[in-house]
Amino acid sequence: MEEKEPYYDVVICVKDMEQFISETILNLQSSYLPPRTIWVIDDGSSDNTAQEARKHNNVEVIENFENKGKSYSRNVGITRSKAPFIQLIDADDLIAAEKTVQQMDYLIQNAHVDAVYGDVQHFIDSENGRVYREPITYSTIPDMLEQLIKKNIYALHSFLFRRSYFDKAGLFDERLVTSQDRELWIRALISGCEVHYKSGNIAYYRRHETSTIASQQQTVAYFNALAVELHANTLFYFKNNGYREVTRQTLRMLARNSNRYLRSFTEIDQLIQKAYSVDTRTIQLEQNAIYNTMEGVFGGKITERILRFKFILDHKMGRYGIKY
Repeated sequence: MEEKEPYYDVVICVKDMEQFISETILNLQSSYLPPRTIWVIDDGSSDNTAQEARKHNNVEVIENFENKGKSYSRNVGITRSKAPFIQLIDADDLIAAEKTVQQMDYLIQNAHVDAVYGDVQHFIDSENGRVYREPITYSTIPDMLEQLIKKNIYALHSFLFRRSYFDKAGLFDERLVTSQDRELWIRALISGCEVHYKSGNIAYYRRHETSTIASQQQTVAYFNALAVELHANTLFYFKNNGYREVTRQTLRMLARNSNRYLRSFTEIDQLIQKAYSVDTRTIQLEQNAIYNTMEGVFGGKITERILRFKFILDHKMGRYGIKY
């Protein structure tokens, strides 16, 4: 069916993006291969985002009327769409005109591939006009799963998905308020999804020059940890233990980050315990050698309690750009 009628739908989850939504819709519709339908899931906007989206043809707007989160909203769009291919994008981002047609061709020619992704380029709208940064290429990353365990650097809209991706991996985890894509990408790869990289096919990511609120940093630290922790037991043994050490390193680093943003010691201890659950060797982080020495002497949990005083002082001095 896909080869006889190759088309895709777009799913946009949006909240209070009245000033950006039309540009994104027009960008998608002017691509070399426009989508059949753009599903705009308005997640409780207080502005005129939904009305602005309805001005355009081939757009279906679903309003939640209250904020239910990105995971819920994206799942609604993916489920309501019946397209064999899906493009996900945020309401303030853009894509290159050739992106979807080239990625669609690749998926049609490679029927075993569940998703394909390309590169990303960040941009900022300033008083002097739009400024583009150097493109980020993923061609130098040999192992996507290893990268995702360490850190998610992938842009959501750099992908084009075959529906089989979601059939195999499932939908977004609605318990996560952030890091949802990282968790799903990890789950997809350990579930057997075939994901390929194709150079180029630029996805444009809009950066906003806004200050970061301290509570948001605490939230991100928690859900970044949860995205990996949820799959740690599988990752420890996945592909003949090939991801065991990187998973241990990441969990330990996530515990450090949770401490840095003053999360509870209960959460921090849980991550440290998980990191050491399959191996008792001291984990060497790529950080201050003194901290690693401390861990070798006192253990991870006591080390983090000692460091808490430093992190509190860092925040009071505004070292992270935020103060509690």
